[in-house]
Amino acid sequence: MKNIYFKNIISKKNKQVSLSAKRGFTLVELLLVMAIVGILAGALMMGISSSRKRARVTSALKTANGITAELADCYLNNKTVDTSFNTSNAICPGAGNWPNINGCTYSGYNSNVLTIDCLSGYATITCDVAEGNCEVTY
Repeated sequence: MKNIYFKNIISKKNKQVSLSAKRGFTLVELLLVMAIVGILAGALMMGISSSRKRARVTSALKTANGITAELADCYLNNKTVDTSFNTSNAICPGAGNWPNINGCTYSGYNSNVLTIDCLSGYATITCDVAEGNCEVTY
């Protein structure tokens, strides 16, 4: 009876040693983890770039609202608007200069509507001077 008991203990110890002797990860396991981390990092970067675009458009919208107030003053006082959009030129006589909007360009000013193109067509800001409001179209 003792021999069977000792044989069981020895065989259990040998199994434990053989299982604990296996250390580290296989190449397939490492590649799988790297692929998963890469996919998650890519998804995160896409979300961050979208947030950056929206932040730039929001900043441009705030600037556009300020420009709209100056354009409304030009509109109410029948002053001609300088449509060259040069940052060193006044919006109209007696008004401030056209500000530089990071990531956006002035597309036009027609029929008292100012259009600003942000981030190459990603968003368009349209300001109605007569109404005094600006809208973003994505």
